[in-house]
Amino acid sequence: MRRRDLIRLGGLGLTAGWTLLAACQSAEPTATPAPPTSTAAGAGMAPTASPTPAAAATPTAGATPTVMTRSQSAVVTIYSGRSKSLIGPLLDRIGQELGLDVRVRYGDTAELATAILEEGDRSPADLFFGQDAGALGALAKEGRLAPLPSELLQRVPQPYRSPKELWVGISGRVRTVIYNTERVKPEEIPASIVDFAGNERWRARLGWAPTNGSFQAFVTALRR
Repeated sequence: MRRRDLIRLGGLGLTAGWTLLAACQSAEPTATPAPPTSTAAGAGMAPTASPTPAAAATPTAGATPTVMTRSQSAVVTIYSGRSKSLIGPLLDRIGQELGLDVRVRYGDTAELATAILEEGDRSPADLFFGQDAGALGALAKEGRLAPLPSELLQRVPQPYRSPKELWVGISGRVRTVIYNTERVKPEEIPASIVDFAGNERWRARLGWAPTNGSFQAFVTALRR
């Protein structure tokens, strides 16, 4: 089974949530761990590229499923910017249900993206699970992401997936404006964060966490 098919199966399971998931460019895996020959990755979730992806096999009626032992399972390596405490149990369950040997490298999203860029074609990463979209742009720009299978993309609403089919959203974050109800009326609050910019009324009256990584990624996305 090719890596692209493994990602197709594993990725469908991972869309049960809503962070960013992207696939890395990679060669086909063997039943036992072997050094990969080519890899690329992205944020959200995406599969590895293969010249001619084969369709996932459909069992015939009455067929007895084959149970693979861990030593026989195909290996899927994930670089995750989300912490083990949050998604570790989910990835373990996916590995058990799909018969995959899921290996996860946890760390900071930006640092893992940098690692993929530095590793190049030697990177073992099959999937990149990022905490924000900033790292995805860098990986996509350098050609380190592979297109996701259409059946996976179709399960995600269009606003939450890459227009180039390189990643899908897995989870979302909602930001709200907290204000003093004794000084500001609800109808006076702009409908969008963008509407605060250039409005003299709010000059020197807003506060935020400028060094927060997620907020910086949010502002970067707005600027683009």
